[in-house]
Amino acid sequence: MQSENENIYLWKKNIFVLLGEDNLVLKNIIKNWAITNNFNVTNGIENFDDIIAYPSFIMIIDRNLINENIYARFLQYNKAKFQENNKLDLISEGNFCIFIDDIKNRETPMIDYVLQLRKNNKIAADLIINILNHVSNLLRIK
Repeated sequence: MQSENENIYLWKKNIFVLLGEDNLVLKNIIKNWAITNNFNVTNGIENFDDIIAYPSFIMIIDRNLINENIYARFLQYNKAKFQENNKLDLISEGNFCIFIDDIKNRETPMIDYVLQLRKNNKIAADLIINILNHVSNLLRIK
């Protein structure tokens, strides 16, 4: 059983992934990395509010799988969280977001680190694994 203090920091062990069937290889690479490094993967559900509901240290998302209303709530949630914290923190819940899509001219969340990679990007998996390695190391020393 986890203590109350451990529950507060569950986001430090969780990766939120919302990718479609066209990204199964990438999903499996992320899942295998998580297993190897003792992290959890929460797989989001298309057009569902779980993008807000599941705390994580990084979100990897295809915005094509989120309808406009849910995405607007996601942006509003992040804006309120940013204003509440009123500071830049190197690592905190939901501070990293990687979009895997070809969507242009769409507002991004008000968080510190946002990266967009085009679908079918040949180096996306390597780049994501490098980011996961780096951020997970920062979490361990914080």
